[in-house]
Amino acid sequence: MRAAKLALGALGLLLLALPALAQETAGEPDAPRPARQRQSQKPVLVSAQEIRANEIGDGKWEIIGDVEMVQEDTTLYADYVIWDRNANTAVFTRSVRIVDPTNQIFSDRADVDFDAETMTMTQNVRIISQQKRPEGQAPNEDTDPYEFGVWTTTADRLLYNYGNDTGEARGNVRSVSEDGEYTLLADVAYYEIDADGNEVITLPDNPRIETPDGEYMTCEKAVITVPPEEKSKVHLLNVRGMILPEEDEKPASAGGGAAEGPAPTIPPPQGSDAGGGFEGMPPGEEPPPPESGAGATE
Repeated sequence: MRAAKLALGALGLLLLALPALAQETAGEPDAPRPARQRQSQKPVLVSAQEIRANEIGDGKWEIIGDVEMVQEDTTLYADYVIWDRNANTAVFTRSVRIVDPTNQIFSDRADVDFDAETMTMTQNVRIISQQKRPEGQAPNEDTDPYEFGVWTTTADRLLYNYGNDTGEARGNVRSVSEDGEYTLLADVAYYEIDADGNEVITLPDNPRIETPDGEYMTCEKAVITVPPEEKSKVHLLNVRGMILPEEDEKPASAGGGAAEGPAPTIPPPQGSDAGGGFEGMPPGEEPPPPESGAGATE
């Protein structure tokens, strides 16, 4: 059923596109920021075409051209960086890219705190996410494109703690599957790992899932819990949406019969129209009209 397909695709989107969209604290926007850790014990490896330090000794370095800075398993790239060595913070600009084991994150600017292992990314934020298939798991052609396919997410602002892989995305959050079949729209998305090691994704404020042919599903709040060794658990509050029938479930339109088999002995009612849309659909989300004179061809 298409409803099941939509649900699977939506679940795959929520589970796979959002792990990079995480928050610095514990899931609430106004939670207090953790105390700053001074003098990080994790070194930063640096390579670039040029490094400039001024003569006044303020500890600020200009790092220019093909900049690559590595802290453990996170690599930060840019064409220009101002690194405040006293505060151990840096501003990355020009072709910024962040790479960790599961994500690539792009933006025009990133403000990084190397002690706290956090960054704030702004201006054209884009996240590319893909999860690897667990070893020994059999392929599934129906769900693999969404469970293990590439998802592209954009947002106005990303707060990311690359030290513990948590964070928050805010403003025009939009995640799209590789084939364009599913789109997630949200105002804010949180990600954290709880005390039991479960990944918890929280989407408040009426997240919405859409498909190109006009299907949609929305809810007041979505919470997805992913235990380390078990199936995910989904909790949706106040769900509403519209699901279209499968193509082979749609009745033949007037002027055409089925593609195979004998013609009907009783003609279809005059004036029937299989492509007239659905009453109550959101504006601009009507399904495309059928081809002229075509009936059910599958």
